[in-house]
Amino acid sequence: MKTMQKLLAGAIVLSVGIQMSCSDKEKTNLDFPTDKIDKKIVGRWVMADVDGKALPTNGKEAFTIYSAQKGFLSAAFGNKIWLNKAEFKLEIEDNVLFWSVQPNEKIQSLHRHAVNFVNDNELDAISHAIVIDNGDTIKNVGPIRTRFTRVTDDYAKDVVGTWEGKLTVEQDEPTEAEKAAESKKLKKGKKAEENVPTSVEEMHRWQYNTDGTYAHYVKSGENWELTSDSLSEYFVYGKLLCSHWADSTGGDSECWDIEIKDNVMKWSALRKNEDGSLYSTLLDLTRVSEEPPAEAAEMPTETQTE
Repeated sequence: MKTMQKLLAGAIVLSVGIQMSCSDKEKTNLDFPTDKIDKKIVGRWVMADVDGKALPTNGKEAFTIYSAQKGFLSAAFGNKIWLNKAEFKLEIEDNVLFWSVQPNEKIQSLHRHAVNFVNDNELDAISHAIVIDNGDTIKNVGPIRTRFTRVTDDYAKDVVGTWEGKLTVEQDEPTEAEKAAESKKLKKGKKAEENVPTSVEEMHRWQYNTDGTYAHYVKSGENWELTSDSLSEYFVYGKLLCSHWADSTGGDSECWDIEIKDNVMKWSALRKNEDGSLYSTLLDLTRVSEEPPAEAAEMPTETQTE
């Protein structure tokens, strides 16, 4: 914990102040050290909005507090941060919750939540988060007012299986062959054709395994082709589905809000435009019963406990 304090102190010098302290007092599992924190804080929570405004689905975090001392965090941000039930030591002073998680030797993510109120359905707090990468602060968000909603429905088991859906892909960049053809026209003094964006519909499949891995396929002709034979992981936290993958470009992650009913899975998400505005995107998937391709055979299941 002293190491956490030193790192956080360094971030304070660079940016803003976050105060926290640690207590070595022995506590029972639900013996909170202050009456300013309601025991209703125990449970599972997903970020709903920030400063009263909707936030991109990829920016959502989820956490569980299961005692006065411990919890775990799940979050996905690009290819830098992938936290799937990363356990943390919970520190509490007055109405403030603090924890830190370290997914690898370079990344450390520090979180502070000053709780305004908590009830059966919502948790409202003034939040601050700092992410340190190899000693450098790469993310510093807050203080912001954050609203979390309690997780009640859970699709973690329902999502397991193979799902199929159609994606519309915008293609506004010419291929290398098309670029070469246009270049020849220009050399001969002919007018180059204006590139007109086109939409192409693609069939996709996602096979979610019980061990937290998944396989993604795109249909080419009559065959399903695996998009990557490298790392592909996912987690479901209530209605939040996040996936993480690695490929030749370095990989990435994305999150969706999902609903599953009668073998249909509906995906919805808010994404951010380059100008900072938000747009919504939807996708409907249907469960398919046929056996997945051999490349997607399940890996041995790892036991995971909360």
